[in-house]
Amino acid sequence: MGRRFHKIEIIGSLEPLPDSVILIANHFSWWDGFWVIRLNHYRIFKKFHFFILKETLEKYKMFNYIGGFSVEKKSKSVLESIEYAIGLLEDPKNLVMIFPQGEIQSQYEVNIQFERGIERIIAKGKSSTHIVFVVNLIDYFSESKPSLYIYSMVFQSEDKSLASVERAYNDFHIKCLEIQKKKRS
Repeated sequence: MGRRFHKIEIIGSLEPLPDSVILIANHFSWWDGFWVIRLNHYRIFKKFHFFILKETLEKYKMFNYIGGFSVEKKSKSVLESIEYAIGLLEDPKNLVMIFPQGEIQSQYEVNIQFERGIERIIAKGKSSTHIVFVVNLIDYFSESKPSLYIYSMVFQSEDKSLASVERAYNDFHIKCLEIQKKKRS
């Protein structure tokens, strides 16, 4: 990644977390998962797992080797994938990354709508599982290569309903965009 980006900056203090992690990140590019792998490598230190569409996994088999497991939207097997993720979260050494909107969208999308499967994962998972929010943003400024900014925070609330998590993530996302707007090269 160092060859493709002018600089990579991780913003937010993440201490090593003692229990499993559900990591929720925005999804606007091919690179998003790789950026979270980097964040995990430098700050979280968990075994990395992530949902990936079945057709994408068939096209890019390498994702099998870096923690990808398939999900087939709008099929009965989606419940199996959700149950598999819940099982992974039983082990405190694991991290499961989720792109809540379930598809690639513009990084400028302000209101990220969560798919319903996240609700089941949070509700059926261990209460000690940490929820980490990540917002990835890029800017070029006066450079030929983009700079990557990885914003992160641990969600801390007793209310782990889908509406509460979605609202908190979107508030964090907007805050990150506001911080990003103030940056200069």
